[in-house]
Amino acid sequence: MIDRDGRRRPLDDWAPGNSLARLLRDRATRSFLMSAGLDLQIRDDGVQVPVTSLLRALPSAAAQLPSAPEEVRQKMAAQNLRAATLIGLAQAVKSGTASHDQLIIGWGDPRPRPTLVPEPAEPSESLLALVEVDATNIDSFLNSLVELPSDRCLPQATLHDAIVPLLDDAATAGAAARVLGRFGVETAVSSLEHALARVTTVDDRLDVIAALTNLGRRELGQRTLRSIIRHGDTEARRKAVETLVDLAEEADATFLRELIAVVTGVERLMVAVAMYRVGERSAFSVISQEVARLSAETSADEAALALRAAESLASRRFVPMLEAYQARETRPLLGRRAGLVAERLAEQGVDEPPPKELMELAEEAYFQNRPEEARRSLESLIALNCRNPRALYIYANCLKDEGQQEEALKACDAALSADAAYWRSHRLRGSLLWDLARHEEALHAYDRALNLNPVDPYTWYYKGYVLYRLRRDDEALPCLDRALSLKSDSPYIHNQKAFCLERLGRYADAVRCYQRSLQLRPEDLTIRDYLGQGMQQCSRLQDALECYDEVLQADPARAETIYHRADVLYDMELWDEAAAGFERYVALESDSYNGWFYLGLCLRFTDAYQEAAECFKRALLLRSDSVNARRHLAYCEARAGRG
Repeated sequence: MIDRDGRRRPLDDWAPGNSLARLLRDRATRSFLMSAGLDLQIRDDGVQVPVTSLLRALPSAAAQLPSAPEEVRQKMAAQNLRAATLIGLAQAVKSGTASHDQLIIGWGDPRPRPTLVPEPAEPSESLLALVEVDATNIDSFLNSLVELPSDRCLPQATLHDAIVPLLDDAATAGAAARVLGRFGVETAVSSLEHALARVTTVDDRLDVIAALTNLGRRELGQRTLRSIIRHGDTEARRKAVETLVDLAEEADATFLRELIAVVTGVERLMVAVAMYRVGERSAFSVISQEVARLSAETSADEAALALRAAESLASRRFVPMLEAYQARETRPLLGRRAGLVAERLAEQGVDEPPPKELMELAEEAYFQNRPEEARRSLESLIALNCRNPRALYIYANCLKDEGQQEEALKACDAALSADAAYWRSHRLRGSLLWDLARHEEALHAYDRALNLNPVDPYTWYYKGYVLYRLRRDDEALPCLDRALSLKSDSPYIHNQKAFCLERLGRYADAVRCYQRSLQLRPEDLTIRDYLGQGMQQCSRLQDALECYDEVLQADPARAETIYHRADVLYDMELWDEAAAGFERYVALESDSYNGWFYLGLCLRFTDAYQEAAECFKRALLLRSDSVNARRHLAYCEARAGRG
């Protein structure tokens, strides 16, 4: 015989109290089995007996069985193995079936109850033979039918006629319900509903519920399970949760979400496992919490249930939490069991990255400018309901970069809900509120960020920028000074301070800010253009002109600098040179009112009245309500007419 670990063992090694082992040790019994060409192998639930040779050796089971030694038949009868059962099962095995078909002699605890069970095709006659077999053997036979391969079909009508009457017997009701549910006997639904009201044990009740659920009566099954879970004792409640986990499908997601609020401990873990398996990835956080609670103080039974539930998830995402439990579990058996489950998930589980790995992937992708990849990793992480404030913060940044300010604000609020002290989320929230034109709220958000981290230069800068945009320059300037005291090498903070100083009329100070910014970034043409404008405001016209010339040497077609240079020449009253500059500008920017207007003025001042009038006409086409353009046009037309 072969034991459950695959090792060959003599019959004499089996427990003397096992009646099946005693039967098989009997020399006459073994001689009978060997004469039929049977090779015995033991497994967890009984003895496997391949039947290919039986079909060759026994042309007619009914004819051959009586030829067995009397003492063998007596021993079989003593073990409740009636001839009718053996005959029916043998007849059910078709000639020429595959070699893996087998007869199984099985027994259950605490009292061995041997019976012969088929794994054949269409054992319809064995079903009919059940009417002649006592209830103990019927129950064992039904249990074995449930374990037939999923692709094995049995006649619905025969199943209904043979199995439904067994629902009325307390000894067979549960097993009968399992068979009806397993083979989808829809005609048995009404009988099962009546049986649900009659059965008295929790096990039978759960078997009937499972059958009804498999046959489409999920709502009835859920109602009954909810009642048992809420009002049953510990054992009944746990069995009901186990049944629920086995039956759970995607359609049960809402029911599972409701149920998880009323269960605790290992039962809550089991419900969360069911949720995860039907696609509710948010259940990951509950699973993580419950596994984190496992310790040496947890009862061995509950720890074993938790490990069995975790293993059923079949995902490597749960490996780190199981390894952490293994490290803190002081009981060797459970510690080894946790390690084995973690190892099995790592090797065979679905490749679902754990939260830490998802976070690392997201950060790497985001900071390497792969926003779509970062967003996918973050959405997978957020779906696990891990409440990671940094993940939500980066996700909000991704949404902001995509222009989804409202959604980004929701993500930012979720980050703050997870950790109100995460100051970066407050700062980001300020920027989002500004983009959404909620200006005062934006300032409050920056203040909260600064309360948590008063030495972040960027928050001071953002606050100063908002105040500048709100034309509160006196309040903006101290914020920008504070930002520069913390980060003096930032060109754009120097530029922002210069803008503020210009509006306050402090042009010389603004020029110094631009010069400092240009020292930090000398190749930046925009800053050099700003410096030229600042010098022009200080009446340093020649210095401004030199600034603009340096810009145009690097970029001759830079339209805004061409305009600013022409404007300096205008201030210097160099009309011809200024006119040439404005002509270059309108050639690039033909829709500029200022370009045409000032070109017209330069031409007027050089007495080119007709050309000037044409420029003012172009200006009026762009801004018809311009009083100045209309006045200068009238003047030039009048002078041109006199000429």
